[in-house]
Amino acid sequence: SALNADAIHDPSTPAVVEKLWAPLSGSGFTYSLWLRHGLQLGSGTGGNLHILDLFHFPSAVPPTSGPESSSFLSIWYDVQNQRFNVMSSVSHRGEPTCFPVSPLRPDVWHHVLLTYTPAKRSVIARKSVFSIYVDGRPLEAEVRVESVSLPPKSKLVIGAPNPALAMSGVVRGTLPVWEIGPTLMLSTVLLEL
Repeated sequence: SALNADAIHDPSTPAVVEKLWAPLSGSGFTYSLWLRHGLQLGSGTGGNLHILDLFHFPSAVPPTSGPESSSFLSIWYDVQNQRFNVMSSVSHRGEPTCFPVSPLRPDVWHHVLLTYTPAKRSVIARKSVFSIYVDGRPLEAEVRVESVSLPPKSKLVIGAPNPALAMSGVVRGTLPVWEIGPTLMLSTVLLEL
């Protein structure tokens, strides 16, 4: 697996300990950003606003065989269908999990707050919980996704999908022009404090 390359030996135990990015495996995280887009519904211009993409390739070369050859966690907003989507490299059937419809009016600044709570017991329940708040209001549902393991040296990208997701055909359409304002990522779930 990708994490075996990042394993370290802990002298206090004979076992090999894998290094994981702590917010994905223990504490969770909160991600906040301001965004504005100018895409009008029904204009025929679709596309996705790639809100957050965390990913790791096991080698220096991006994968050529699709999402299964890398580890990732991606969140994007589908402008045409007006909904946020979440997908990880271990998603069931290789399809994203969708939040309820949530229109983002064009030419208006919107605040998006995303929280990620990892599975409490990764052996028993491997589902992590995403919550999204738009302009201070929670979306109608939390979304549960399969937990994914990413090493600390993973990359974070805003505005474009990771190469594995882009090549998979799951996200379609153009990369529309949109504006991003202040952005903050914390290694704690703010709403659980």
